[in-house]
Amino acid sequence: MDRRDRLLRGCPVATGLGLEFGPLANPVVRKVDGRVVYVDYADTETLRTKAANDPNVDETAVVAVDVDLQRGTLVEQCGRLGPFDYAVASHVFEHLPNPVGWLRDVSSLLVPGGVIALAIPDRRYTFDYFRAETSVAQLVAYDLESPSRPTLAQLTDHFYNVRRVDPASAWSSTPTKADVARHHDDAQVDRILGRAIGGKYVDCHCTVWTSEHFRGVFPDVCRLRGLPLRIQLLDDPKRGTNEFLVTLERV
Repeated sequence: MDRRDRLLRGCPVATGLGLEFGPLANPVVRKVDGRVVYVDYADTETLRTKAANDPNVDETAVVAVDVDLQRGTLVEQCGRLGPFDYAVASHVFEHLPNPVGWLRDVSSLLVPGGVIALAIPDRRYTFDYFRAETSVAQLVAYDLESPSRPTLAQLTDHFYNVRRVDPASAWSSTPTKADVARHHDDAQVDRILGRAIGGKYVDCHCTVWTSEHFRGVFPDVCRLRGLPLRIQLLDDPKRGTNEFLVTLERV
């Protein structure tokens, strides 16, 4: 079973109606596969313009966005299009300033028994290696504060602590700070934080996870914040990869 099939287990792609978040140039579910609504933080033109300056993204392959979150909230815009049978987000969850609030909104759009399929970086094999996993208390606080953009605490934790960890090497050895350079020096971090303080949206990994950590904290988060979700499937990272896969079911 390949990565896509593993991620989409439980998602009725061929027969149901789905949501995909942040598909950019490589959607998990294509329009030819089934009925799917693409959601992103900006409109198609903006995303393609940004992709043109990113050597890792082919701007000509960026798919047309159906729901632009600059035009209104997720629930406002997608509520009239659903209900949905499934949602999928690949390497999106960790960028959300309030992941609990996002899960609440997405689950409200699903039919009972609908699923949310997530691919999430595991810090042990990414530049987040030396960062601490996000605690239950932090997740609750983010939900209570409901930030619409990364907080200064999230930004400082990310930019001061991300390092150039090689995922392949992390599987065979234990990286040390002495051997792994920072992605940003202090002066660069100051400039980045200055842009955020000045009102510019600055992206980062707002939360940090391992598969074991997610498995351990998620039931407590659901209980404390009233999320109608449970873990249906959770695949630990396969050797050589940097992510784990989760399927959540609306109950």
